[in-house]
Amino acid sequence: LDQLIWMRYFSGPDGERMLDQEVSGDRILTAGTSSDSLFTDWDTLAPPLGGRSFFVYALDTAGNKEWARLMTCTGNSGSPPFISIAPDGSIYCIFYFEGTLTAGSFSVAAESAYDMAVVRLDSNGEVVGLVTGGGFETGGIDVLAAPDNGCYVALTFSNTIDFASGFTAVGIDDAIVAKLGAITGLGELRMPGNSTLHIYANPNNGTCTIDLPDELRLTDDLMLTIVDQTGQVVQRVPLRYSNEGVAIDISAQAKGIYHVELGDGEQRYTGTIVFE
Repeated sequence: LDQLIWMRYFSGPDGERMLDQEVSGDRILTAGTSSDSLFTDWDTLAPPLGGRSFFVYALDTAGNKEWARLMTCTGNSGSPPFISIAPDGSIYCIFYFEGTLTAGSFSVAAESAYDMAVVRLDSNGEVVGLVTGGGFETGGIDVLAAPDNGCYVALTFSNTIDFASGFTAVGIDDAIVAKLGAITGLGELRMPGNSTLHIYANPNNGTCTIDLPDELRLTDDLMLTIVDQTGQVVQRVPLRYSNEGVAIDISAQAKGIYHVELGDGEQRYTGTIVFE
């Protein structure tokens, strides 16, 4: 073919799949998966015995390898990764895996048959962060880097998705979109906005106690907001917490149903008070 400028070869004994590629300046990033050793024009990458690998190669515009990153899992199942490049040059990868995933210095075991992983690489291909989400069924996934160097993830699912730290969704072929900050270190995907507060009310004197969720991260920005049925905020105060929970007093308000929200802009928990 007169149009062919260059071509690079990825092969192996048990099948390779290339899924996504991105261009950043004079660099080409290509991502895929292999169920056995991966042979290329430059090297051989090998996953654990019987496992699966997820790879990202960075090439220059002449097709020469700049670097390669191999992430592996001990299970036999896994989807090829989608990738997206952030403004700072870091690369986000999203895929499903089975068994124990190893990415750089991070290692995490799947909590279900198929767990989702979002891996962040720096511009040199080093793994700087890994976030997983357990309880997924197979479905479509995608990742899009955000202007703040975080990312958006989109997921389709069937049956139950359990984010392990506060959000469970049940449906058939439903979808979720989530925003993540810049990923550093190892963590679990949290879906703010859907965790329920456990509130114990004393209807006789207009006071109640809120149990703090175990997964709540105590920050200086946590605010407690109480809203009446008309949508009017009747109380909004910084969280004052203790080992015994949080006590609030609505005795100055009219009897009725009140919506309670606890959050700091990233975390959000809600509940209801019935003041009779």
